Amino acid sequence: MISTFKSLVFLLLTGPIVFGQTKSDEWHLQANSRENYFGVAMANGQIGIVTDDTPLKTKEIILNGVYDGSPENGISRIVRGIEFLNLHLNINNQEIKSDNIDNWSQVVSMKEGTSTTSFSFKDLATINYTILANRAVPFSAMAIVEITPIKDIEITANNYMVVPDELKGAKSQFRVLKDNQYLMPVFGTVAKTLTGKYTVAASTTFLFDGQGETLKQTGNEVGFTKKLLKGKKYRFAVAGGICTSKDVTDPLNESERQPIYALQEGIDKLLNRHKQAWAELWNTGDIQIEGDLDAQQRVRFALYNLYSYIRPETRQSVAPMGLS
Repeated sequence: MISTFKSLVFLLLTGPIVFGQTKSDEWHLQANSRENYFGVAMANGQIGIVTDDTPLKTKEIILNGVYDGSPENGISRIVRGIEFLNLHLNINNQEIKSDNIDNWSQVVSMKEGTSTTSFSFKDLATINYTILANRAVPFSAMAIVEITPIKDIEITANNYMVVPDELKGAKSQFRVLKDNQYLMPVFGTVAKTLTGKYTVAASTTFLFDGQGETLKQTGNEVGFTKKLLKGKKYRFAVAGGICTSKDVTDPLNESERQPIYALQEGIDKLLNRHKQAWAELWNTGDIQIEGDLDAQQRVRFALYNLYSYIRPETRQSVAPMGLS
């Protein structure tokens, strides 16, 4: 994580911004190529999510203030968390992979703290997906997927979690909780850091516009299948959170509260709360430069990263280059 952030900050200060493409503006940084791709952090001061150039996947998740011994040499280092937003997406029984998509682009909105990736899959569909670490809800994050079918198709979307090497003893479960007649499907994974010092737990669910889909577990994945009609846009989201015993006494229970809260709020309310929290951050301070777009982007990107890594209730941060 730190090396990723070092690359980002170094490029910001010394070279052309990686996202500096023709469609970028003073609030948006866009990339149209995956060559020399580093990733950008979506962070809310509690968790940091590094974007990836692989479709529907994150590169890594970092937890604020959680340190344990390195598996290589025992030296204390920041712990990577369970990657809980990843998706396997199949269209007409064909899996979307890194090498079978076209027209890839990625836009970071510094104003709203989101990363949106777009691509097309053969002659079947175009896909947009947006990743955010919710600024208004410290331990939570969401990935929103929009699919526009070019012809009638059938999709299968499965959420899966990646457990990094610095965690051990991972256990996953899928269960449907019930509150009166309200069903709450929750998929979760819990693990320990290598020394056993901390417990880490992540939980997710799917959010839908309108009527929800029936979720099923297949191996270590949970998802659904649905037929889509040509030209009719379809949207869903994976929402959830990650917690550790550093911050709460029962990280599994607290992590499950994140998708349950997301089910109650829905996609738009969660997204709007996140955007409003970022608007309040930018209202606390901004630097405006007229007549020099490159300088404006560099300054805003620096501010964006500083705002991303800190929270008012803690002196710790998701640390790029030793910010903490």
